Amino acid sequence: MVIQCSEGNSFSIAEIRAQLNLGRRSVWLQSCCAKHDFRMRDVLLPKRARKLPKSPVVKPLVSTNLMSRAQVDLINFQTISDGDFKYIMTYLNHFAKFCILSPLKSKRAEEVASKLLEIFLTFGAPSILQSDNGREFSYVIIAELKTCWPELKLVTGRPRHPQSQGAVERLNGVVQDKLAIWMRENGCKRWSMGLKFVQWQINVSIHETTGQSPFKVTFGEEPRIGLESYVLPKSLVDVAKTEEEI
Repeated sequence: MVIQCSEGNSFSIAEIRAQLNLGRRSVWLQSCCAKHDFRMRDVLLPKRARKLPKSPVVKPLVSTNLMSRAQVDLINFQTISDGDFKYIMTYLNHFAKFCILSPLKSKRAEEVASKLLEIFLTFGAPSILQSDNGREFSYVIIAELKTCWPELKLVTGRPRHPQSQGAVERLNGVVQDKLAIWMRENGCKRWSMGLKFVQWQINVSIHETTGQSPFKVTFGEEPRIGLESYVLPKSLVDVAKTEEEI
C-alpha cells in the first residue's frame, strides 16, 4: 500500500517505517495517516505483530452439588399435539445430568410451576433455577411456586448462558430423537405415553461429562429392573408371583 503525503511524495508503509527509524517526527506521520484515514498502529506494526481482538471467555457453569442448579425448558410440539398436550417440559439437574420430562397442555407459568412443584416435593428444590425462555419467565414461575410453597427460596440464573443453553439444546434434541424412535417401534402416535420411557433411557445411559449414568450420580447406584437385577434362576423369575416363591 502507498500513502500520498502532504509534501507530494508517495511512500510505502515500509518506507514510512524507515523514515521513523531515521528520526522523522511522528506529527508528520500522523498527518499522513489522518489525511488517508489510516490508523497509526497499521503503519507502525507489521501484520504478524498486530493483536487480534480476543474472543470473550465463557465461564463454565459450576454446579458444586446435586441441588445447586437446575434448568427448565419447553419443547414446542403444537404441530403434532397429543390430544390436549402441546408442549414437553424438560427439567435438567446440571450436576447429575438427571432429567425429568413432563407433557404440558400450555406454557403458562401456572402449569409449569405445578409440574416443578411435583419434582421439588419429590427430590428437593435447587438453589438456582435457570431458563433460556428468559429471566422474566423464571421470575413468574418462582413467584407462582412461592404462592403454593411460601418456604421455598431459590433464585434465577443468568439468562441464555452459552453453556447451559447448549446443554439443554442437546438434551431437547436427544428427547425428540428417542421419542420418535419409541413412537415408531411401538406404533403409537401418543408421544405423551412415551415420555417417561425416554426419560428412563436418558437417565440410565452413561453421560459423557460425568462418565456415569445420571441415575447413579443421583441415587448412588445403578438402576434395577425388578427381579431381573438379582442373581436368580431365570426359570424362577419367570414364574414367581409372590415373595414366598423367591
